[in-house]
Amino acid sequence: MKKPVVPTLPRLRELCRQWQKLLRLQDWDVRISWARGHGIDLATQTEGLCEWVARRKEAKIKVLDPVDWESMDTCDAEQILVHELLHLRFYGFAAKDDTPEDVAQEQAIHALSMALVMLKRADRIR
Repeated sequence: MKKPVVPTLPRLRELCRQWQKLLRLQDWDVRISWARGHGIDLATQTEGLCEWVARRKEAKIKVLDPVDWESMDTCDAEQILVHELLHLRFYGFAAKDDTPEDVAQEQAIHALSMALVMLKRADRIR
């Protein structure tokens, strides 16, 4: 599969608005930014991070800066964004870090985000 084009930060923010609508997360105030590798745990192959305050429906999503992608096998900013947005959709089911439930949830969110982005790119969802 062809590697996706790296979006600019304004384009990533536009993608965020589009995906918020698709995932029915428009009521969340989501702030998007790039994060350098030293600001995200590269040791665990983390490409993004989502921190939220559910009662205020506010979230900060950090996506690994493309400058640091060389250390990763594959990076797709849109898929990372969707993965992090899905954490907001499933926040009520959040498991404690490093538990089998947490690993299972991460795997499910990863699979869902990849499938959704592939369907969008195949023009199957809008």
